[in-house]
Amino acid sequence: MKASSGGAVLLLVLSMAATPGWAQGAAAAGQGVSPDITRWLGEPDRCRENGLGDLGQSLPFATALRAVVCQNTRLRASAGSVTQARAALNRAQARWQPSLTLRGGVDGARGEKTQSSAAIDLDWVLFDFGASSAAVRESRQALQAALHDQSVEVLSAIAQAAQLYAVAQAAFWRFEAANTNVHTALKSLQMAKARMGAGAASQLESLQAETALAQTRLEFARALSAWMSARGELSLSMGLSASHPLVLAPTGGLAEAFDETPIDTETLVQEARGSHPRVAASRARQAVAQTRAASFESQRWGSVSLGARVGHSRILGSSLGNNSTGSDTSASLSWSVPLLDREVLRSQIQDAQGQSQARAAELGEAERLTALQVWQEAQALLGERSALRASRNLLDNALASLKVSTERYRLGVGTFTDLLQAQNASASARLQWAEARANLVRAHWRLAAAAGRFGALKLSMQDGQALPR
Repeated sequence: MKASSGGAVLLLVLSMAATPGWAQGAAAAGQGVSPDITRWLGEPDRCRENGLGDLGQSLPFATALRAVVCQNTRLRASAGSVTQARAALNRAQARWQPSLTLRGGVDGARGEKTQSSAAIDLDWVLFDFGASSAAVRESRQALQAALHDQSVEVLSAIAQAAQLYAVAQAAFWRFEAANTNVHTALKSLQMAKARMGAGAASQLESLQAETALAQTRLEFARALSAWMSARGELSLSMGLSASHPLVLAPTGGLAEAFDETPIDTETLVQEARGSHPRVAASRARQAVAQTRAASFESQRWGSVSLGARVGHSRILGSSLGNNSTGSDTSASLSWSVPLLDREVLRSQIQDAQGQSQARAAELGEAERLTALQVWQEAQALLGERSALRASRNLLDNALASLKVSTERYRLGVGTFTDLLQAQNASASARLQWAEARANLVRAHWRLAAAAGRFGALKLSMQDGQALPR
């Protein structure tokens, strides 16, 4: 089987991904991530809108991804954290609004005077030397940190879904390869028996062929078990029963990466250091600590407040003519400044400054780990690309050798030992080819997650390409 042009597509996508500003956000196409993912980032619950649909025919990758993300409990928890951060921002913004309080009551005893009153109190902070503004900025930055943390969880959920799907696909590829090996061994056995019946082969050759067939059937049984296990794990992660008969979409072959176009790893590293959600969340938390320190500094000068009261009272006596009414209207403008607070404010400022230093260190560590992970995963992808090319060559050579050995044995020129060796080599090459393809899929998605991409690095899989027989 000739190499498809998908390798050039994969390298082109990766080289485009290394260009700053390419595929911003979570856009994807083809069999990559569904465009609906852009809604999952802000409102993960909306991914349940379309459900799983009809899974009777096949399971597309995008459908499996959406289902796994919908079932992710950590993503649900992050949505709660975002809601709390929004509530905190609303409270901070409400500090600029006036407060109105209605008070009323009745006080009296039997045979005594009864007094009723009603009043409205106004309390309004007019100016606080920047403390409220700093609180709003702090809450807004905390919300940004929560949103970035949610993006990290979405990214992790997508990577988990891609891994589960890739593992299931790889298990199916190995199952197909084992099935092909059984058919190949069966043909060799039939050929050996035919030659033995014609007196051109010994019983030993037939026994050796039966042994080889038994070995391939053993490998087939193990491959089938692994495929059922991987399929069950994917089903459970999608919220289905483990025994649900999933049928993966026809993605029989992974596009080979024979193109030698280099991946701009350094650009990917720099981009990840600047825009990865994990780094952005650390940067936002550092800004929160810095803003908190500025907010405490502003509290040194206190606040200017407006207060007002409008009330009405009525007193009823024990006899007629002994009633009275009155009103209470007042207003005040005050400036309160903390003079001695037992070093509370100073300690709060020092605490916020210490938090800022700690957050700065965490930011530096997040950038370092992100850069390291992108570099390592890029090198791993390059290595798996080379391994895929080598396994492709190994399979081609093994299949060619098997074809020659089979023909030589059929003509009575070659030995059955040569045929068995070629058969075993082709069987091993098929399994290695399936494993190499699976490893490339996983390496691809690990790099996408390390770079902070929500599926922008497309999964290069072509429909209709069958596993070589």
